[in-house]
Amino acid sequence: MRREVVQDPIHGSIILEPHERDIVNTSIFQRLRRIRQLPSAYFVYPGACHSRFEHSLGTMNISGYFSEKLLEPLVFSGKISSETQKKCTYLARLWGLLHDIGHCPFSHVFDSAVLQKAKTDHEEIGVEIVQNSPELSIIFKKLSKDPGIEVEDICLAMMKEIPQDIEDLEKALLYVIRGPYSADVIDYLLRDSHHAGVREYGQVSWQRLILTSLIHNGKVVLEQRSEPALSSFYVSRHQMYNTVYYHRTCRAIDRMIRDMLEIEKDYLLKRTENLQLFSQFDEEELLQTLRNKKNDAGRIARDILNRSVWWKEVYTKETVFGEESFKDMISDQTYQSKQEQRIAGKLKSYSAGEDFFVDGAYLKESPLSPFAGVSSVTLFNPETGEAKEWSFDNYLGRAGFTFWIRVYKRAESSLSEETLYKTCVQVFGGSAETHH
Repeated sequence: MRREVVQDPIHGSIILEPHERDIVNTSIFQRLRRIRQLPSAYFVYPGACHSRFEHSLGTMNISGYFSEKLLEPLVFSGKISSETQKKCTYLARLWGLLHDIGHCPFSHVFDSAVLQKAKTDHEEIGVEIVQNSPELSIIFKKLSKDPGIEVEDICLAMMKEIPQDIEDLEKALLYVIRGPYSADVIDYLLRDSHHAGVREYGQVSWQRLILTSLIHNGKVVLEQRSEPALSSFYVSRHQMYNTVYYHRTCRAIDRMIRDMLEIEKDYLLKRTENLQLFSQFDEEELLQTLRNKKNDAGRIARDILNRSVWWKEVYTKETVFGEESFKDMISDQTYQSKQEQRIAGKLKSYSAGEDFFVDGAYLKESPLSPFAGVSSVTLFNPETGEAKEWSFDNYLGRAGFTFWIRVYKRAESSLSEETLYKTCVQVFGGSAETHH
């Protein structure tokens, strides 16, 4: 069967194998066209209207390239056959293609507002879809026969815990989609920065990282000579979080979305439990449904559609990596709620959630924490055989990065900006002379 070619603004021509084209053409995958990659960024960056559909194609493309380059030395040395390389590359491409198949409307905000309450997440929904979708099962039965890829293999990319009995090669290959500089992260940095109009923040030496990665003693390592490219990669990631993902207005709208979803969480959970209903579950459909509600969820939906933002940033404090306050931010799961309680205790008549809320780019409880999924990278010197661990947090300490915590006030609250600001100064420190 003929392969298809898709033109992509980031990667140019992306080839779709016949089984990949069939997956893309299912209704459950086409739904991703209607799930924005960044739910709130387009309110600030008008071009950031791209979807998880195109991100999934891009991640598939990079995953295949990453897998091929990792396995080439093993084929040349005779440790694996070219047929094994082809099968593994097909599998890696499927991991990239399907890694976001379970995302609900508003993505990570939905995870924290609805799914977390039910002790699940979009990855578990993704596993459910891959295992039980009637549309996909027809395609996967063919893959089981040739090249021998099973549904259980495809699900590995979305599992929280990797089974201990999988093959060492497959376990190492998961680095392609789950590692610190995975195909997923590479594509979203390139794609998000492009569509937001800040390409300079997302330009990373991703090909160098891939071409100098190798499998050593059953795990993926990075050649030591590429340490500058790795450092640059994390600088770009940090820049994108500070500039786009955690832009103050984006975070204010994220909070509106979260509140809207929490009000309707029982209804929304039911929408995730039926695969037939799930294929129609997207952001525009949900907003149009909720805007007609007579409750607060309906009011929020209408205001989101009209970009009438409920929250205003009143206080910001920068902190340097390594300070005690920053250590608390990234280690304490309840840091945000504790700070909100401290503020509420001083304000007496005003409450968190109703009148104000605390936000921070590196709060541990945030699903978009830049530390989420970050682990150390093993730097390897092929000439000496020496290896050392490189970690993002150690690098941040040496580089002297600053981070922030913000406090927002609800626009219609009777709480004055000046009162909230001065209270924040008492709690967090800073100057009491001026406020935003």
